[in-house]
Amino acid sequence: MRAREGDLIVIEPAGLNGRRRIGVIIAVGRPGGLPPYRVRWFDSGHTTLLFPGLGSRIEPVL
Repeated sequence: MRAREGDLIVIEPAGLNGRRRIGVIIAVGRPGGLPPYRVRWFDSGHTTLLFPGLGSRIEPVL
């Protein structure tokens, strides 16, 4: 998975009661766009450090 600052990250729920989370990548941790990513979540406004797993995808900003 590779990303750039400004790209969106979407995490799909793993179970029936889960919820989709969408955030904007505000910092990339390693060269070449590799994780970890600093993400600001739209639903809470909080910022976290994220190592994406299964169910995650990057939506590039054009």
